[in-house]
Amino acid sequence: FVLPSYLGGGTITHQVVLNGDYEYSPQNNESAIIQNGWSDNIPGLNAAYYGITNRFFYDGQSGTTEILSFKVAQEAIIDSYPTNTTPTFYGGSTLSNPFVNLSGPFSPILLEAHLLPSDPVSFYGEVFLDESSRVLPTEDLSMIFNQAAVMPEAI
Repeated sequence: FVLPSYLGGGTITHQVVLNGDYEYSPQNNESAIIQNGWSDNIPGLNAAYYGITNRFFYDGQSGTTEILSFKVAQEAIIDSYPTNTTPTFYGGSTLSNPFVNLSGPFSPILLEAHLLPSDPVSFYGEVFLDESSRVLPTEDLSMIFNQAAVMPEAI
């Protein structure tokens, strides 16, 4: 996209990045020989991660800079392994097993945005949207300060 001169001129370029990853790990259950917290029974994983990232760049007089990126991603559970459902005895207390299987074949949807208006400050946010219950189980917002943009030499 070419910007008009009253907006400073330059061009905005849109880049689409497809993300994909396959993850596999076998179950590791050592609870028969070790009793040390919750790490004795690690569930297995067989899943495919996929997503799409939209990136926007501004090319002007001072060069090319990224101004915005937006990602949508999800993980599909191909196969799940049963976890040890017996409670764990730890520190004098009986604790339930925290490694429960996901309730469905898909993870919550990840929505992620990074706004980079100019150095030295940028803004980042992410939200996990659980479609089955229509809730946002986790969200994270942050403002990032790039010290190197203000003081590039070592301190």
